[in-house]
Formats: sequence, structure tokens, C-alpha cells
Amino acid sequence: MPVNEIKANLLDFSQQTIFSAVVSWHQEENLQGIIKEIIPIGNENPALDYLLPGFIDAHVHIESSMMLPGEFARLAVKHGTIAAISDPHEIANVMGIKGIEFMLANSEKTPFHVFLERLPVCLLHLLKQRVPVLLMKILIRCSQVEKLNIFQK
Repeated sequence: MPVNEIKANLLDFSQQTIFSAVVSWHQEENLQGIIKEIIPIGNENPALDYLLPGFIDAHVHIESSMMLPGEFARLAVKHGTIAAISDPHEIANVMGIKGIEFMLANSEKTPFHVFLERLPVCLLHLLKQRVPVLLMKILIRCSQVEKLNIFQK
């Protein structure tokens, strides 16, 4: 497995510091890397580039962007976003479970991470009571939601 490295100013948000460091990582076959080591080498160095952790969009309606999840991911990554927590209620309102399954399947074609937001509490309560729910004329059954396996994400 090839090892890559970069010397850069690293932003550490948890410690609220900036320091120069050598960051090395293993390159994976699927184009994602796993950080092997971070070696601090001194204070912030204005001559070096800056390395920031990726951002996570904590609430987004990907379908409102009028893009497929893969295209949304391609554009979001350019701006430092590496993951999104998506609320799929809009596609569920129109297409039901098939719409949610489509969004999940399309998002799996990219290294961008898409997580589904948990269902609203009122809907979750009904589903736990095994009551089918009608959303905008689309019937969503408990068994369909269980098959999505979104409660573990």
C-alpha cells in the first residue's frame, strides 16, 4: 500500500490551534485514504498550505438541490464538505420508499458519505406502533422502513 505525505499547516479545531505538521496516509484502492501519522513540526508556517478537516453538512435536502446525490457530492466536495445528513422527506412525499431507496443507491456510487436523518418523532412513534403512515398520498409501511435499515446510521 503506497504511503503519501504532505507538509502543511494543520487546523486543529478541538484545540483551537494551527501548527505545521507532516501528515502521511495510506492510499486505498477505492481512492480514499487512511491517515497513518500526524507529526507536528512547529508553529504555523505562512509559507505552507493549510489542511482542514472535512466539513459535514448537518441538515440538507439533497433532492431540493435538483441534483442526484452523486452530482450534489461532486460539487459539495469542492467546497470542503465530505458528508451530509440528508432529510429525505421530500422524495418520500413524492415517491415513497422507492424514492428513498433510489437516493441511497445513487449516493453509494461516490466516496461522499450520505447519512439519512432519523424520521420525525411523530412518524417514528406511529411506525413503532406498527401503524402504516400516509404521507402525501404515499403509503409507507413499517416493514418498508425497517428494510431501509436507516435507524443504525
